[in-house]
Amino acid sequence: MTRVPCARTAAASALEALARSILAAHPVRVARWRKNLSGVAWHIAKDGVLVETRIEAPRPRTPLSFAIFAHEIGHHLQRVERGARDWPSRMEQEYDAWQRAFTLMRQHGVPITERLERRYVQAMRFALEKALRRGAARIPAYFSRFLDDPYFRR
Repeated sequence: MTRVPCARTAAASALEALARSILAAHPVRVARWRKNLSGVAWHIAKDGVLVETRIEAPRPRTPLSFAIFAHEIGHHLQRVERGARDWPSRMEQEYDAWQRAFTLMRQHGVPITERLERRYVQAMRFALEKALRRGAARIPAYFSRFLDDPYFRR
């Protein structure tokens, strides 16, 4: 009996194949595939020179999990392009990584879903809240759209 893959499985396989091709194009090592929808990227440097970037991310099987994977790749690209100099604030790094993820998704035809858009807004509000709690001296203009949260009206 021949098994016919369902559309969902085929889409997941396509996203995993796309992730493999992105990993082949960038010197990034996946330290672990996470079971939850979170990720982390870190850089290993020796004598101030970038040696390796490692990430943890969910397996890219849905547009949301692919976006989180692409977001972590975005952090790698930030480090490659900027080096160890002129790092923007953490909230600006997060914003930039999300924008890079969206660019990567558009380039490869991965849909940006409503659920993904909500996750993005949630992540930006969290980054903004954290920066404000830590006494951020300035808030970039492009963060103004995230200031409509009741948290900021106190």
